[in-house]
Amino acid sequence: MISLRSRDAKSGSSIYDLLNKIDIEDATITQLNTATGRTAIDTEAIEFWKGVLTVAQTMKQSRTFEGLPIAESGAVLGFTIADGAGANAKPTVASEIWLVNGIHLDGCQIALYDGSTACPIASVQDIRTPLYITEKMYIAFNNASGSEASPAIAYHKVSL
Repeated sequence: MISLRSRDAKSGSSIYDLLNKIDIEDATITQLNTATGRTAIDTEAIEFWKGVLTVAQTMKQSRTFEGLPIAESGAVLGFTIADGAGANAKPTVASEIWLVNGIHLDGCQIALYDGSTACPIASVQDIRTPLYITEKMYIAFNNASGSEASPAIAYHKVSL
């Protein structure tokens, strides 16, 4: 572990220097953790950690809207699925979280899926909305109805 005491604090580096080529909208929590993970927490590093807290709070505020739905982000995502086929409802941006407000099955089976393991939902009564989906945990529709189906979800983004 490289300490700010021995390198960054004495040289005047800040969290802004470590992340200076990254727009706030493109910064990830992993990048913030990497920039700070090599840093000792001590009295000599107080200014550095003030910057870290400011960046972390800015990222939280600009992306999560305190967990409230982002008004202009509401949408309905629908699919046309042939019999025997499937489709996935999920964000395409890793940092996005969608709050699913409603689901229309149109005869399809539904499961929560993490890319390798499915958690089937047995019936409409088992669907508890609102539910949150991400790029890594999403809704998988499978159509075994005997004809084409058009399932859909209604959602709002709650994190960008």
